[in-house]
Amino acid sequence: MEALERGEINAREAGRLLDALTGGESRAKPAVRIRVVETDSGWVKTDVLVPRALLESAAQLGLRLDALWGLGNQVEAAAVLAALQSGAEGLLAQVEDESSGQRLEVLAEPPQYSGK
Repeated sequence: MEALERGEINAREAGRLLDALTGGESRAKPAVRIRVVETDSGWVKTDVLVPRALLESAAQLGLRLDALWGLGNQVEAAAVLAALQSGAEGLLAQVEDESSGQRLEVLAEPPQYSGK
């Protein structure tokens, strides 16, 4: 998680590392998709699939997902995890930053096998 926060690795690489550490357990659980969208054009600037294990680590550290993208300080990883654990589907959180013209969306993703 610290390497991800420092920008030394991306979310996909962090997911692979977690899979290696957990024996692939993070593949069997629902994940979240985080998107950063230009509000005017609808262009998706960022689209990242975050494995459940990585979200659990972020929640333990008290991280706020929107803060990682510089779009506020409102979306707690723990709250997103709780929504996911309760079976929530679709859009879990959304933050719009008028100053940058961007919107952060956090969506529930069904379990997927990510391959090697």
